[in-house]
Formats: sequence, C-alpha cells, structure tokens
Amino acid sequence: YPRTSRIRWGYVAEKTAGTAGIFIVFYIVVAHLMIPHLERMHEVGLLLTTVHLMGPMATCWLLFFFITFDSIANGFAELTCFADRRFYDDWWNARGLDDFSRKWNRPVHMFLARHIYMPVRELWKGRRDAAGRGLFRRMQKSMPPSVAAMAATFFFSSILHEVTIVVACHRWNHGLFFFSQMMQIPLILFTERAAWFREQQALRNWSFWLAMVFFQPFLLCMYTYGAFVPKTSDVIDPSGM
Repeated sequence: YPRTSRIRWGYVAEKTAGTAGIFIVFYIVVAHLMIPHLERMHEVGLLLTTVHLMGPMATCWLLFFFITFDSIANGFAELTCFADRRFYDDWWNARGLDDFSRKWNRPVHMFLARHIYMPVRELWKGRRDAAGRGLFRRMQKSMPPSVAAMAATFFFSSILHEVTIVVACHRWNHGLFFFSQMMQIPLILFTERAAWFREQQALRNWSFWLAMVFFQPFLLCMYTYGAFVPKTSDVIDPSGM
C-alpha cells in the first residue's frame, strides 16, 4: 500500500476538530428535529412522521457519511501514514442503488468484490455448464453468474446490516432491514433491463435520491414504531382514565 513520509499533526487536529463539530451538529439534529417526531408517531401516524423526518434524516445521513469517511477515515489514515485516501467516489451522482453501493464505501465494496462477488461468480460460471438435474441445477443454468454473485453479495451484506441493527436496537424487527436491502436486487435488475429507463441518466439519479430521502426515514420509523410504541402504549390506560 502507498505510504506517506510523515504525519501532518495539523491535518490530524483539523480532522479531530471536524469530528467533534459534526458530532455536536448530529446530536442537535437528532435531539431536536427527530426524537420529538418519533415520540409522537403513535399520535400522528407512520406516513406523516416519515415525511417530517425526510429532511432531518437526510441531514443526519450526510453528516454520518462526512464524519466517517472524511474526518475519521482521513484522520486515522494520516496517523498510520496510509496514503491512499480514496475512501469514496462521487456517490451523489449515482444512477441507481448498484452504482451507489460501489461508490459510497469503497473499502467495503472492494472487500466484498474480492471475497464474495468474484469467487461466487467464478464458482457459478464453472458449474453452470455441468451436467445434472434438479431445481438448483436448472437455476444455475438460467441465472447469469453476475446475478448470482450480486445476490450472494447482497445476502452477506444484508445479514451483517441486520445483525448490526439488532445489536444496536436490542430488538429483532422480523428482518425488516434484511428484506429491504434484498429487495434492491429486483430494482437493480429492472433498471438494467428496462431500456427506456436505462438511458435516462438524470431520471435514474433523481429516483436514487428519492429512494434515499424517503425510504431511510421510513425504515427508521418502522424500527422505532416496533421498539418504542408498544412500551408507550403499555403505560396508557385504554379507558382514558
């Protein structure tokens, strides 16, 4: 790996200050613009709460991205003299969810491509023409190796994300995050095979941003509803007394 010759302590101080400042802004947005809406979700409803959280959630997601990949990652890279600072590409210009998954977190993308995607694709390609019978063998013959490799990669990533959410929330919400991420596969296949949509680059970018801005707060509301609303309803007297 490429390395730098020295540590720039001023650069480290800049990233440290940036991390602290962004964390303060993140806390203010969550505490004042998100939690009050989540606490009233059982009164105003799921859809209205999702609409109210679209702006704050998008802000928090951008802050999370900046604090992770620009401040923390660059700070530790400077401390370890790691010269390759290409932690992300222009994901804001993504033309779909598959393009976004390749660009927004390059270290994880490269890891999954090397250890999951490429081995599964080569394995599927090697066994595709082998003789045999049964449902699995027919599926191997009909499914392209790239689709099988993408499905395996998404499955592995979805499992890790679901475990992370369960540990963080201390609650399993019937695999909601897992299924929402796996549902990206048919959407990706649709955007690749629909010729009229594939050629509309601007429309594809708009649809990507629409999905990011709406479905992230929707998932947050679903997890929050399942985690906190039952606890709130337990302390409310159904008779109103």
